[in-house]
Amino acid sequence: MKLGLRVTAEVKRRLDASVDANGRSQSQEAELRLEHSFFRQDLLVEVLTLGYGKELAGVLMLLGSVMLAAGYGHPPRLWAEDGWTDDPDAYDQAVQAATMVLEAARPDGAHSSNSSWGVYTATDLIKAVRGDAGAKKFYARDALRIRSLLGPTIAHRMKIRDDPRLPVTPPPPSPRSSATKARITRRKVKK
Repeated sequence: MKLGLRVTAEVKRRLDASVDANGRSQSQEAELRLEHSFFRQDLLVEVLTLGYGKELAGVLMLLGSVMLAAGYGHPPRLWAEDGWTDDPDAYDQAVQAATMVLEAARPDGAHSSNSSWGVYTATDLIKAVRGDAGAKKFYARDALRIRSLLGPTIAHRMKIRDDPRLPVTPPPPSPRSSATKARITRRKVKK
């Protein structure tokens, strides 16, 4: 099947260099690189699913997509080095988009506890990501990975605002629903 496309001079130069280095035709090299780009797209889904399970992987991808679109769309900007994460207005649009997604996915029914476990957990992980002295060791490995992805600018600007839901001592984890227990059991069995 024939496909014609226009590319920038830089892409053409890189493609030609790759053709020379690998001994393939320009068409073969372009096709291989297009196939690799699809593989990388599929890889993201696979990695997120392995790390977080299918449902949370979907939620994370949805959050990432709406946050990028909202952040870069306010004000409309090109995908550039000065990202939306450094612009207070654009950042707020991304937060609104993420909140809308999480609220839209909320299960029906009233929640069964007034536990502040989520706030407490987030506070502990934020402290670990910032590298605060006394941060819980439990989060150390994840915090290092997250901090390296965030970069020093975002990691160090993270603030923990006073939250009346945050107790002085940690609350016990809230009891899991039977559906959550079943999912965790299935995940453990698969491993």
